[in-house]
Amino acid sequence: ETARHMLGYEQQDSLLDKPFAQLFPTPAPAERYSQIRFNQMLALGHRMVEWELIGHSGWRLPCELNLTPLTHTGDPGWLITIRDITERRNSESKIKRLSLYDNLTGLLNRHQLQALLQGDLERRTSDAAYFALLYIDIAHFKNINDTFGHSTGDEVLREIAARLSRQMGEQILARIAGDEFVLYLPHISTFFQPMRLANHIRAWIAEPIAVDDNELSVSACVGVVIGGSEFTSAEDVLRCADYALSRAKQHPQQLKLFTRHLYREALESTLIKRDLPHAIRNDHLLAYFQPIVDAQHGRMVGIEALARWNHPEQGFISPAKFIPIAEEGTLILELGEKILFQACHIGHQLNQSRQAAGLSPLLIHVNLSARHFASHTLLPTLEETLRITQLPPGQLAIEITETMLLESPRESIRRMQRIKQLGIHLALDDFGTGYSALNTLCQYPIDVVKLDRSF
Repeated sequence: ETARHMLGYEQQDSLLDKPFAQLFPTPAPAERYSQIRFNQMLALGHRMVEWELIGHSGWRLPCELNLTPLTHTGDPGWLITIRDITERRNSESKIKRLSLYDNLTGLLNRHQLQALLQGDLERRTSDAAYFALLYIDIAHFKNINDTFGHSTGDEVLREIAARLSRQMGEQILARIAGDEFVLYLPHISTFFQPMRLANHIRAWIAEPIAVDDNELSVSACVGVVIGGSEFTSAEDVLRCADYALSRAKQHPQQLKLFTRHLYREALESTLIKRDLPHAIRNDHLLAYFQPIVDAQHGRMVGIEALARWNHPEQGFISPAKFIPIAEEGTLILELGEKILFQACHIGHQLNQSRQAAGLSPLLIHVNLSARHFASHTLLPTLEETLRITQLPPGQLAIEITETMLLESPRESIRRMQRIKQLGIHLALDDFGTGYSALNTLCQYPIDVVKLDRSF
């Protein structure tokens, strides 16, 4: 009765006396399936197999067959137990799809894109056509999630995926991170094609998106890689595209092509990230000093400590390159503390020599990063550094920038007052790039104002 219901037969008698082999699908003859295939499985020791059986109306039912050989009236046979495994097959299919595709948009996921790209690269020959990869990032997407909620953000991503899919046709499109998409062009006709396409993509994404009662406008940044047989790793292609994307975010047109120049820049950045922690922790970054001169009398009244790095392979590396990398994590705190200690130590020795020569002491200026200024360890670090180096607090000036004061002015004032209570001077660096108003300075306990070079 259970088998009849499972296979869709109306009456139990309709199954009786039928060869079991008739339930197997074509095209192979049923006799071949029953006599040869089963015998093969039994000979190999199989007692449980997955098979599709034909239902009464011709539909296929995935089943698990448990085979038990037996003898009936002297003839060999089988006792076959059937179990419907449709639900299990559906679950396996869903799991397989999740492993290949992005659950939100239905596009390829990062793993599958990398596998596909890696296969293409391994088959690529030196005379093969060039390929292109476009790395697409939705600018300020976090603001949509924060303002309208994640469900609205998901709808925006689905709509963007749908727009790109409609326009791209047979091209390979993937969503590889929260708001990041990749378009892979296995063959391009000209080097201009992917750049034109990138501009089209930005225009398609920029069209307003209606979600519930909201009409949202978004924009996209695109990093482009054009390559050939010089690439052997999918991860290298994606890394280069990601670096081009990071530069696109700083570019007025929000679009950047990965070039040899960018490659050298990316390589340099990789080396800096690799070597910077070791350099900081082993005192390879040193405090260099530039003089602060009283222009009226022409005498030096102070010195400013500047972090400098003489790399053993690359030579002197500009702070404009290694400071932003240090600021990405906690390395900037370690660097700030190292330079502070060096400046105070050298400043104390220098001022002792000046005092012996009858000269007035110099004011030692040290720059703080925003993260260092906001750190709860700043005040203890200042006290400990002054104690160990024996530099008088009145000979130290801490330099901060206007932008550090923007987020929480009250907390900044409180912190500045506690620094002043230690006897340390405070200088405002690059004045004019933040508030750009002199009257705003009155609320801050500032001793020195340094105008930005644009003034």
